[in-house]
Amino acid sequence: MAAAPEAAKPRSPMIWVQGLLCGGLVAWMPAIATLTAILLAPGLIAYFVDRSPTRAVGRSVLLFGAVLAPQSLLTLWHAGNSMAASLGMAADMRRVSAIWSLQAGGWLLAELTPVLVRLVLDGKAFARRTQLQRRRAQLEEEWTLPPRGDGADQPMAPP
Repeated sequence: MAAAPEAAKPRSPMIWVQGLLCGGLVAWMPAIATLTAILLAPGLIAYFVDRSPTRAVGRSVLLFGAVLAPQSLLTLWHAGNSMAASLGMAADMRRVSAIWSLQAGGWLLAELTPVLVRLVLDGKAFARRTQLQRRRAQLEEEWTLPPRGDGADQPMAPP
């Protein structure tokens, strides 16, 4: 028996507006759209491949790529906004590799940050546990309590 089809999630009308604006940009300024697509290609790929609800990795990669992309787009604007200038700038490997390297750094940062935060939190928890164990040992000695493990620290069974 086939499962009932899930109800389609209603999409925001903003997606249509974004599509319209993107199409308008490509039709109005194809040179800028081409250069932007080439420079931000890793970020766009990461954004569309990222399946998390927030798309945090894709947004991080795009943000890092947006650091140097506006300078290239401004240079293209002052060079006459022609397709020849756009493709010439896209063929400049120093420019493209710098922006793509920044985007790789954004991806690396987005992937490693949770791991590093987890390591720091685990280290802090371990240090606190060690501190509490030392304090407990001091209190056991000070109050002349029997050492742990002999059942003295277990709750009494009901009668």
